[in-house]
Amino acid sequence: MFRSLARGTLEGVAVHDLPFVEVHHGVQLTATRGASDLGIRRADVGNVFLWERTANGWEEAAEKVDVLAQHREGHHYLDTDEDQVVVQVSRGEYGDDWWHKHG
Repeated sequence: MFRSLARGTLEGVAVHDLPFVEVHHGVQLTATRGASDLGIRRADVGNVFLWERTANGWEEAAEKVDVLAQHREGHHYLDTDEDQVVVQVSRGEYGDDWWHKHG
């Protein structure tokens, strides 16, 4: 998905609707390719967020996910200098017990 955004074959994607994404607290996240690395910011409504990166920004995010995919567990921050909230992708670190306790 990130590489498709980087190449421009996707202009935007509803991340929360992807089959491999586990949504918590009704968060909706739309990722788009833009001319500026605006990062992630809250939209005008509830738990709705907009995530805008440049082609280079999406490629950088894809590379971090590639590294994570090669490990059993870990995390990476997919942030920019402009982010209003933290974007973290993780694998194997937060199970159901953690979400029941902290989520």
